[in-house]
Amino acid sequence: VTDCGCFGDALKLTTGETFYKNVVFIGLIIIMIFGLRYIKPLFSNKFASLTTFLSVGFSVAIIFYVLNHLPLIDFRPYAVGNSIENGMKVIKGEDIPPIHDFMVETADGDQLPRLLKKDKVMLVMMYSFKKAEKEAFPKIAEVAKKAEEKGYEVYILTDIPEEYMEKTPKELGLPFKFASCDGTALKTAIRANPGIMIIEKGVITGKWNWKDADKIELQNYNRKEYVFLNWKDKREL
Repeated sequence: VTDCGCFGDALKLTTGETFYKNVVFIGLIIIMIFGLRYIKPLFSNKFASLTTFLSVGFSVAIIFYVLNHLPLIDFRPYAVGNSIENGMKVIKGEDIPPIHDFMVETADGDQLPRLLKKDKVMLVMMYSFKKAEKEAFPKIAEVAKKAEEKGYEVYILTDIPEEYMEKTPKELGLPFKFASCDGTALKTAIRANPGIMIIEKGVITGKWNWKDADKIELQNYNRKEYVFLNWKDKREL
């Protein structure tokens, strides 16, 4: 275990840092327990109830938004503006690169190295083909067709075995190239099932939940606009 995972990808703590964090928290809790009778509320019960209600409401609203769209802040190596190729390099002091199990596997092998050199690529990702929202397919088909017309290379990237690749596109009304990838890697890349990712010269320039597919403006993407966002790739390799 390399980190505690308490804060996800937002803040990674080593096992040693986690131990000292817990020691501090336990100490504070002990102080609070023994000093409980000295603690007086700053606000009235009515105000406390109101703030609790508002906090719960805000939390529920955030959860609802994230489930129907995408996380507000993306701390993962697949964040918009990041280079996938740079993410596949080992960072100094680490054993494995941030991106180490992502691929676009077809009968002809892994297409990812080739796609990272392309100007326009659209990946429609389903981290669980069985659990994918089937009502999304007509919307996905529409935006993928528009992307192909504008010169994008489109792949439907799922966790299904290769033997299902030939018949699945026709059954689902998705007449596009299918490829396979590990479901966990796809779920790490995008928190939607299905979700859409745009890649330009290896740089992730856009990610959407399928419900926001109609908001994608393919002709407006300019890779230069995303260079300044690529702060995570300025690390020591």
